[in-house]
Amino acid sequence: MLIEKINEKFDCVAESYHKWLFFYVSKPSERKNLFALIVAGRNTSNVIFRINPKTFKDNDKTRKVAGWFFPRGTERRMTIKDEDISEIIHYLEHSYSTTKSPN
Repeated sequence: MLIEKINEKFDCVAESYHKWLFFYVSKPSERKNLFALIVAGRNTSNVIFRINPKTFKDNDKTRKVAGWFFPRGTERRMTIKDEDISEIIHYLEHSYSTTKSPN
């Protein structure tokens, strides 16, 4: 359901690699254009997204992570649950706009 909503909402490029699905704001598919990815695990799936720390409001559902995919301090992770899809889309809107205009 989340992938469908992302494809409906955002003009983006999706590419899969093993258990990851990467979402880019545009081609080329480079890290600077990456705004989110979905990681499918055995028992849970997570969405990882870029933030602007100056404008992003954290909550208890997002987790700060070390910076595997995005620069340190700009990466958040959230477990994907059906009841949180609209909230995740809201965060992805932030991520998409942050990536499109990285200032």
